[in-house]
Amino acid sequence: AKLIRVIDGDTQRFEIDLGYHVRSVHNIRLWGIDTPELRTIEGKECREWTVKWFDDHTHGEDWPFLLHTQKGRMSFNRYIGMVACRKGHDLSAALKEAGWEK
Repeated sequence: AKLIRVIDGDTQRFEIDLGYHVRSVHNIRLWGIDTPELRTIEGKECREWTVKWFDDHTHGEDWPFLLHTQKGRMSFNRYIGMVACRKGHDLSAALKEAGWEK
């Protein structure tokens, strides 16, 4: 997947390569973590931290991220899932380790 936009610490928008030249765009809500709301100072700082995490984990690749969504699970029109870079670094785990979990 390619990151299109970080919405907040626990929600991002991706272009997803489904194979066979088929692509789709979806918002992904991270499974297993709840970060501060964007309307707060902490939420804005968490969003900036998340943007930097993505910048640091592209590893120069065109499609640098892997997504694993839970079949049939959605929250506010977002798929619930996990996000990792191709080297195996998990975004939810990184957010928790950095202390961004509410």
